[in-house]
Amino acid sequence: MVRDDMEQGSKAILQTSIRALPADEWRRAPYLGGPSDSFWRRAEAFVPETDISEDPLLLTPEVTHEEADLIIPSSVLRFRVERGDIPCCFVNYEAVSQAPAHWGDWVESVLSSPDFVHALRASRALEPVRLSTELSIRKNNMNLNLMISRWSKDTHTFVFPWGDGGPTLQDTAVLMRLSTRGSVALDPSNLSPADARLVERLRKAYTEAGKYGSRFDREGRVRAPPKSGKTSWGCWLRYFFKDLPPPGTAPPAGQATEFHGKMYDSDLHLAGFLVYWLSFFVIPEFPYEGPNYTVFPLAVSLARGDFVPLGPLFLGSLFHRLDQVHADTERSMGRYDMVSVVHTQFLMAFCFEHFPSLAPSPADISEGEEPRPRIMRWSGVSSTKPWGKRIDDADAFFPRPYAESVEGALPTSFFSEDDRVVDFQIEGVSVSASALAAFAAACPCSLPALCAEGARSVLYRPDRVARQFGYDQGAPGQAPPLKSYVESLRRFTRAFVGELTEGFTVVVLPRNDRETSFTANSRLAWRRNLDSFINYVCGVPEILPFSEVYHRDVSLRSPKARQPGWRGKKSYWAPPTATPAASRGITIAEPHFAVIPPRLTRAKAKEKTSLHEHGPQLNAHEQVFLRQ
Repeated sequence: MVRDDMEQGSKAILQTSIRALPADEWRRAPYLGGPSDSFWRRAEAFVPETDISEDPLLLTPEVTHEEADLIIPSSVLRFRVERGDIPCCFVNYEAVSQAPAHWGDWVESVLSSPDFVHALRASRALEPVRLSTELSIRKNNMNLNLMISRWSKDTHTFVFPWGDGGPTLQDTAVLMRLSTRGSVALDPSNLSPADARLVERLRKAYTEAGKYGSRFDREGRVRAPPKSGKTSWGCWLRYFFKDLPPPGTAPPAGQATEFHGKMYDSDLHLAGFLVYWLSFFVIPEFPYEGPNYTVFPLAVSLARGDFVPLGPLFLGSLFHRLDQVHADTERSMGRYDMVSVVHTQFLMAFCFEHFPSLAPSPADISEGEEPRPRIMRWSGVSSTKPWGKRIDDADAFFPRPYAESVEGALPTSFFSEDDRVVDFQIEGVSVSASALAAFAAACPCSLPALCAEGARSVLYRPDRVARQFGYDQGAPGQAPPLKSYVESLRRFTRAFVGELTEGFTVVVLPRNDRETSFTANSRLAWRRNLDSFINYVCGVPEILPFSEVYHRDVSLRSPKARQPGWRGKKSYWAPPTATPAASRGITIAEPHFAVIPPRLTRAKAKEKTSLHEHGPQLNAHEQVFLRQ
C-alpha cells in the first residue's frame, strides 16, 4: 500500500508510442520451472506445527489464525505471472553498483574542510559518505529477478514457502550506516524562503551543468570541451568540483591536470556534493544517468547540518521502487523492456547476510587500522550460486545475522547481551537513544519515501518478520493506518517520540542470543495463506487492457533489436521448454499474437482520446490471452 501526497498537475503533452516487442517474442519468466524452483513443492509439503511453547515473546499482540492478516496473492508478481495475468519482461537494473569516476577524489576534497566535516558529522552523513567511496557489490540479475518476483507490494515483504521476510530499518542501519532516528522532519513541500531559494539555485545549476563536457579526451589530453545536453554524473562533478582526466590515464607533461568547476568555491558546493551522494547511494531515482532533483531539498538540509533520519527515507524509497517493478511489469504486458533503479547493492548484501549459503566467501575487513562498515565484507567479492532452492529452505534463513559480531566491523547499538526492559509509562525517565532506535525499527508504521513523482509514504510491517528482531513470530493483525509523508517522517524524530511510543507500556528488547520461534497461530495462518496462493495461481487469469507507453516514459523502453527466434540470454531467460512449478503442473500460457499498433501521430491523437477514456479493447486473439 502506498499513499501519494503529490498534487498531480496537468501534463497533457502529446506524445508518441514507442516500439513494442512482437508477442511471439515475449519471454517466459526466468524464475519459474526447472529443478531449482521448489516453491510449490515446499508449499504443499508445509505442515503447521502446533506443539509450540505457549509463552512467546511478542512486541505486538497476535490474533487468531482465522483473523490473521494474509498476504493477498495478487500483490506478488510471481503469482500473477504464473496464473497468466501478465507476461514477464526484461529488467535492466540501472542503479549505480559502485562509486562513479572521481567520486573518491571529491570526497577526499570535502573531508579536508573542517567546516564540511562538521556539517556531515552533525547530519550523521559522515560514515555513509565514506562508505560510498569504496563499496562495490556486483549485481546478479537472475537472482535479483527471482527475489523481487517474491515481493508483496501490500505487505512489503518477500514471500517464501516457510513464511515471509524482508529488509528492515535494522538492516538499513547496520549495512548502510543510515540513522533510524533524527531531529529534523524535512518537508519538501513546505520549505523556508531561504531553503526554497537554495533549491531553485540547484535547479538552475542542474540545467547549466549539462553544458559542461570534459576538456580531456580518452587519453587524458586537453581538448575543446564537447557540447553536452544531459546532466550526467560527470557533468555535475565537473560543475561543482573539478574536471579531471579519465582514471588510469597519464596527461602529457606540462599540460593542465585539472580544471576547477564553476561552483567549486560556491556556498552551494556542499549541497551539490550531497545531491550527488544522495542520488547514487541513498535514493537512486530517474534519470539514472546522473543526479536527480528529487533530493535537492534534502541536500540543502543536510548541508546545513540538520539531523534528518535517512534510514526511514532510504527504506521507504526502496519499497516504492520494488513496488514499481510490479507496476511496470503490468504496464509492459511483455511488450517492453524495463529500467529499474532498485538499490541492488543493498539487496544483494541483505540476501548474503540473511541467507549465508547464498553468499560468496566474505572479504576480510579485520586488517584495517579502523573498524569498517559490516557491508564491506561483500564488497569486491561475487558469487554465481543460484538462489532458487536455498531461499525456499526455512533452515537457510538466518533471522538475526547482526547479533553475531564480525571482527573488524563497526559496532551497532541495536543489540545487547541482556534483555532490555523499557517502561514508557514512567514520566521523567529518559530512554537511551539506542533503545529507542531498536524499538522504532521493530514497530509497524508508515515510512516516508522520496521519488520523482513527489513525497509519499509506504507501509512498514516488521510485525510480519518479528524473528529478525529477536521476538517470536505471531499471527499478524491488520496493517497500521497509512500516514502522510510528514507524519511518517516525524515519527522518527526526537520531538515526536510520543507518537512512536503511543499504545505501548512496558517493552522488552530481546538480547542478542535469544532463540526465536513461530507461534502455533502463526503457522496455522501461514497454511491458510499458502492455500490462498495455490488457489489463486490455479484460477482463471484476469485479462488486462493494454496501456499506451510513450517515448517520455522513464521506466519502460523499446526492446533492443533481436534476431528472429531469439530466446534471450541464458542467464536471464528460461528455455521455452521450461515447465514452471513442476510439482503442481502449473504452466505459463503461451504468448498471444497481438497486432502492434502504429506510432501515435498528431492526426490520430484526437481520435484515440475517446478510446483512452474507456480503456483499450482487446481483439479476438487477445481475448484468449493466457487462457490456452
